[in-house]
Amino acid sequence: MSERAKVDSTDELAAFRGFLIKLADELRHALGVADADLRATGRRLTEERPRELAARQRQIARRLEEAEAALRQKRFAPTATGDPADVGFELKQRNRVRAARDRADDEARAVRRLAGTLDRVAADYRGATQGVRAFAEAGVRAATERLDRHLDALADYRQARAAAVPAAGAAGPGAGAGVSRPAASDPEPGPDREPNPESAPAGNADRKPGRDATDEGAS
Repeated sequence: MSERAKVDSTDELAAFRGFLIKLADELRHALGVADADLRATGRRLTEERPRELAARQRQIARRLEEAEAALRQKRFAPTATGDPADVGFELKQRNRVRAARDRADDEARAVRRLAGTLDRVAADYRGATQGVRAFAEAGVRAATERLDRHLDALADYRQARAAAVPAAGAAGPGAGAGVSRPAASDPEPGPDREPNPESAPAGNADRKPGRDATDEGAS
């Protein structure tokens, strides 16, 4: 392994892994809260409020029948003078009940319209958050699994590196001193190179050129 690949700590990778897990938890929590709000709002618009309005409309319908009956009774009731009865109060009561009925009908129509709008908004929301949901579930899980593999590999490397350092120290700095290089010999003289007088044989060191030639001639 290269000397540049030195890993002294994996704390940053472990911290990043923890950050990913925390991020996924927060995303799931936020999406869960939004989904719960959508479900609660949809249930309010499609079940609870329509049921309340229906009960209110039935109550108003009974009150309207009672107001109209009172109006008819007062209108056709004989008076002591024979003049038509004063039905102003009964008319006001009937008109007030009719106005309440109209308001209840308008609110029921608005609730039905809002329920349809909420369905479209919920569909758009689910489509827009699909990528975030996938990241919070599968994406973070795949990333943490990959980080786990890297952390395991780095832990194995650190153990191997820690075991190799004492082995190198036990060998000592002179572990390779037993291997000696051969001494460089003097190069042989060539035709254009004079011989080295220091490398001449010791027996010929005291011989003189003139005497050598006389001795050779005598022999």
